[in-house]
Amino acid sequence: MSKLFKLRYGTSSENGNTIIVFANVPHPRKYNTTESLAAVPMEGLITHSLIFPSFRFSNEETCWADYMMSNLQPCFMVLSSSLQKLFIESKIVEWDSFSIKIDNSYYDVYNSHTDVGIFNNIIGGQEQRTYQAFRLRYTKINEYINWQKTTWEAFNFDNASFTKYDEEIIKITSQEDLENKRREYGRKRIILKDLVFKKNILFDDLFRLSADFGIGADFIVTERLKNKMETANISGVYFEELIFIDE
Repeated sequence: MSKLFKLRYGTSSENGNTIIVFANVPHPRKYNTTESLAAVPMEGLITHSLIFPSFRFSNEETCWADYMMSNLQPCFMVLSSSLQKLFIESKIVEWDSFSIKIDNSYYDVYNSHTDVGIFNNIIGGQEQRTYQAFRLRYTKINEYINWQKTTWEAFNFDNASFTKYDEEIIKITSQEDLENKRREYGRKRIILKDLVFKKNILFDDLFRLSADFGIGADFIVTERLKNKMETANISGVYFEELIFIDE
């Protein structure tokens, strides 16, 4: 099995980060409707018009990078055009991309009075750049996961002592079975214990699994794409090797 790596946010700049936040949300009353980013499905086609906000830096320590961390809907990545080009030249599923604007302003002081609740003192903003909100349309659950050998843990949780009890290892045969088990087990939590991929899979160079698999909306790359990104000096990202149980 080839090596797989989770993309993690990071930066080589001293004391820097790559976090951006909403600077302006057009039509805020519509932002929680079907025109919202919140209505974008985690998988499949986008069937409605999107309202994209503009972004600014989260604070004075934020720096430009090819891979930026945002509060966009979690199936989107925020990429420089250079990084997007690397992705789409690699082996990936169908994708969507939308231009967004980021400027290097940030809020210096936050007024925390509940009767005001506004930001003050916007600093900077001399530079604005265009980035891409990039989305893979489909996850790779059915193609990659060996459900028969992947194991899950069901348990109750004591919030006072932060401990688990009534633990048991369970088998789940499909995404539908997982949903049924969660209804059947009621208040018990069900989380992934050991993930097993199918044998002899030619992985996409970039893919994602659903949040059920403990990886959330994080994105996974093969060693092939990792090497390409390192050769291209892609910034704002580091690679965490994923260790999975082989068959």
